[in-house]
Amino acid sequence: FVEQNIDTGGPIGKFMLTLLGAVAEFERELIKERRLESLARFREEGRHAVGAAPFGLQSVPSPNGRGLVLRPHPEEAPRLRAVTARVLAGEITQEEAASQLGIWKSHYSRLLRNERLAGIIGVEASGSPRFDLEQAVFDLAEWDAIKQHIDRPEKAWSKHDGFGAVLVCGSCGRRMQGSWNHDQAHYRCKLPSDDALPNRGDHPPR
Repeated sequence: FVEQNIDTGGPIGKFMLTLLGAVAEFERELIKERRLESLARFREEGRHAVGAAPFGLQSVPSPNGRGLVLRPHPEEAPRLRAVTARVLAGEITQEEAASQLGIWKSHYSRLLRNERLAGIIGVEASGSPRFDLEQAVFDLAEWDAIKQHIDRPEKAWSKHDGFGAVLVCGSCGRRMQGSWNHDQAHYRCKLPSDDALPNRGDHPPR
């Protein structure tokens, strides 16, 4: 179109521009439709076609025909299972888990929502999920526990919660009460009024 040096300032040039634009858009929509149909067929067949495999999985040649399928990665899958088990047990946070796996925290959060880790490859006409058990990194019980964990709302931080063990009294083990004077913070042992320990304000933080 550019090589033909058509003048788009006149009505004929504008018509040509509109016509070629419509043809290009029509072809683009056809390509998009064919691509979506191919991806839907791949999903029905349990094949992996587009993008990199999620962490914990790898794409391998399908044993039942052409194309690729996802299978647990021999190194990443055991690491992912072990780290996620510690997250569910409350031993480490998702951020610490992501650091141990060498990925971003946001990536790990999205990863835990990826149904392919549970071997889910599609949906039946009845609405129930279809499974490829050889693809699963987590069994259904583990997957259900993961979903409940990530869907649980996090407790909002409060200044009364303090900043961790640094605000625990070294003498009585109670949380210390903070007070602020200008730019300086002062902490006192937060003992109830009926506790008769002397010098409660002098208890050191632990």
